Amino acid sequence: MNTVFCPVTGGQVDGSTCLEIVLVADHEAKPSILPNGITWSEEQRERCLKCPYHADLESSEE
Repeated sequence: MNTVFCPVTGGQVDGSTCLEIVLVADHEAKPSILPNGITWSEEQRERCLKCPYHADLESSEE
C-alpha cells in the first residue's frame, strides 16, 4: 500500500486517511471522522493546508 508523510500525524498515512484529513481541513467533514489518535486544531488544519499532498488532491479532482 502506498503511503505519504503527513505533517498532521507526523508519520506515514495511506490515501484514505490523507483524504479524510483533507476533508476536515477543508471544512467538508467533521473531525469526528478522523482516525483515533489525531487531535484536531486550527494548527493541524494549517499544517494540512500547507502540505504538498493537500494541493495535489485538489488539482487531481479537476
